[in-house]
Amino acid sequence: MDRNIIYKDQNFIIVDHIEDFKNESVNTQIDKIVFLTVLKGGIHLNVDGVDHDLQADEILLCLPRQYVHDYSPTPDFQGSVILLNTGFVRDIMHSSMQSLRDFFYVHEHPVLRLSSPAKQQFAKYLSLLRFRYEHPTEKYHSDIVKAILEAMLYELLNMICMDGGKDDTRIVRQGERLFKSFMELLVGDEVRSRSVSDYAGRLCVTSKYLSAVCKQLTGKTASAWINEYVVRDVTRLLKYSDLSIKEIALKLDFPNVSFFGKYVKNQLGLPPSEYRKKYAGNH
Repeated sequence: MDRNIIYKDQNFIIVDHIEDFKNESVNTQIDKIVFLTVLKGGIHLNVDGVDHDLQADEILLCLPRQYVHDYSPTPDFQGSVILLNTGFVRDIMHSSMQSLRDFFYVHEHPVLRLSSPAKQQFAKYLSLLRFRYEHPTEKYHSDIVKAILEAMLYELLNMICMDGGKDDTRIVRQGERLFKSFMELLVGDEVRSRSVSDYAGRLCVTSKYLSAVCKQLTGKTASAWINEYVVRDVTRLLKYSDLSIKEIALKLDFPNVSFFGKYVKNQLGLPPSEYRKKYAGNH
């Protein structure tokens, strides 16, 4: 049994060594929710093109379909990583984890600071999960583990609310379900459509209504949300992949290389080849 594994089954894996996390996600897009907790030292990493320097007692939350690169832990780094299947999280968190407010807050603020009591509490949960992994019960084992993890995730949800996601008045309730469904499609699509009408059609609403709801709830239109995720895919592939420009254009479902080139220059300020030459060498 790997001494670094705290718990592992078909729904989630918890490890306490950064190399295990790297082996799970390097050069791939994992359809999981990821929690990286720094217990000692620090670590630098890049999430979808945004650099983060995490210190002790901080948690980084990554939503599904995000890419994590450039792991650089300090020599004294100690931490734990939790990778959770999204369906499993939806099942155990019920409606709370599906709150638009909390999703939006995590999207904008992926790093949370652990208070001293919270740090001790999380350490106890991880210790309990490790014990259950090493000493499984004959009956109700999966239910016991699920209950432990559910409690731990509710503790985290409470932290999100306390950290700044507690103002319900800033979110208009009408339309939340639609926006949530839109974001699930957008985040879940391996190849993202760039058309608002495509997502609107899949959600059985008009493009105008979908854009209005997105704007009302988040301050950004549906087109802006789509563009944000497409640009993330473009920058990641240009920086980190070995695919040619043509192959990237095809992978992201652009009609041709010329159109892709114009899109990249408009969004990133440089043609694809120049952007890759300028930034890929830094990673």
